Amino acid sequence: MYVKDLQMKSRYLEGECRGLNRVLQCFIDENQALQIFVSSSL
Repeated sequence: MYVKDLQMKSRYLEGECRGLNRVLQCFIDENQALQIFVSSSL
């Protein structure tokens, strides 16, 4: 029972990590786009 609970938590946290990685990648892409915009505006 304890091991199954840990496995469930692990799967949940792995999913959360994947979701956060997607959000982080969006922020990285947006940051790069903004840097290009700012440097071209100068």
